[in-house]
Amino acid sequence: MAAVNARKLARMLVLILFLAGLGLALFLATLDLNRYRDDIAGILSDLFERPVHFSSIALSLEGSLAIDLRDLEVPPLPDRADRLTTRHLYLKVRLLPLLAGQISLRRILIDQPDLTIDLAAPTKADGESSAKTASASPLAATGIREVRIRQGRISLLLPGQADRPLQLGDADLAVAATSGEQLRLELSGLLLRDSFQSPVLLTGKVSGDNPAEWLTRPAELDLVLKQFPLDAVGGEISPDLPRPAGTIELRTRLAGEPYSGYRVSMTVAGPDARLDLADRPPLPLDGLRLQALWHPAIGRQRVEDLQLDLPQGRLAGSLQLEEGTLAGDARLTIPTLTRLAGWLPEGLSLETGRLTARFDLEATRLSAPGTIWLDHLSGQLTATDLGGRWRDLPPVHSGHIKAGLDAGSVTLDEAGFQFLGQTQSARGSLKLAPEGAQLQLEA
Repeated sequence: MAAVNARKLARMLVLILFLAGLGLALFLATLDLNRYRDDIAGILSDLFERPVHFSSIALSLEGSLAIDLRDLEVPPLPDRADRLTTRHLYLKVRLLPLLAGQISLRRILIDQPDLTIDLAAPTKADGESSAKTASASPLAATGIREVRIRQGRISLLLPGQADRPLQLGDADLAVAATSGEQLRLELSGLLLRDSFQSPVLLTGKVSGDNPAEWLTRPAELDLVLKQFPLDAVGGEISPDLPRPAGTIELRTRLAGEPYSGYRVSMTVAGPDARLDLADRPPLPLDGLRLQALWHPAIGRQRVEDLQLDLPQGRLAGSLQLEEGTLAGDARLTIPTLTRLAGWLPEGLSLETGRLTARFDLEATRLSAPGTIWLDHLSGQLTATDLGGRWRDLPPVHSGHIKAGLDAGSVTLDEAGFQFLGQTQSARGSLKLAPEGAQLQLEA
């Protein structure tokens, strides 16, 4: 008897599930989504903070129950070039509210979009940005938990280079709401610029929905670039100055907020990473490490507490890049001058030596020739424990030099060395000019 009742109960449950499924299928088949067109357009307009247009609306089973908005466009604003177009934008909806005649969104999937992000346009003023930070973000306000881009093309318009956008191809992007204003970010794709492509992975946490304002708020980001050609960053450097070359894997971490600055750490790995200068032997850059405090602003980048560890030595100081000009100060330590073999003056061969130096650079255009850079450079230099020879002359040892640099002129304040068993000393000056070097010495 119990077995018969169990079979009857099972048949009733199957029948109920079948009728429920049939009813749901009939409901979805007869659902007129155009009734919700204005509601959906309003939600998306709040999310993107501008009008949203799409040609048609239909149900889809893309992964799960979704509303398919076709031929969608988010147009640019008058003062910004941000824009989004896509053939399909899928809205993942909650089923129970839909049965009650309400639209409740939980996820957005944007399939193969063409997205332009304008990082060159001015961001909001500090007070306006702070006021916005205190309120809920558009993403949080809509109740949407995640926005994804699948196989998209993203164009980044950079300050001063809006006519040469940085392209991301095959881009997969996920932005998910966490707590408060924070969003969890994951971006992968191919970085495309001129003739190179580099796989990129960006992960971390940002605040706010607008990418143009991520670096005006607290952020924590990790970036990995693979197969990145250093030639791409040396395009504006004068050809008579050292230029980076080779292919690297670049790992960068950024954490902080705009008022106190962002702590940046970076490592470079690449067996052929180097600095090239004319016919000089290349200087290796494999293993380069950088740490700094970065203060970004529109049209100006300021770097403090800079520490750059190279295979040849260490550079520390501060820099300011503004409208294509560079200024700053630096302290250089090279514990073994033989690591610079090939970059020393022609005819000079060193077996030992240590160098410390301090430099100050006036604002100089990146494209300026080397003579202008020398004119804008001042500082002091000390070399100790020098040993080696000049051309075919007998070798020297236990040498030391103290010199000053000002506007292309080198002043030899003090020099001493052991030569042919005797202590020698000298003073003098060296003027670097286009017509040649002018040397004056006093023994």
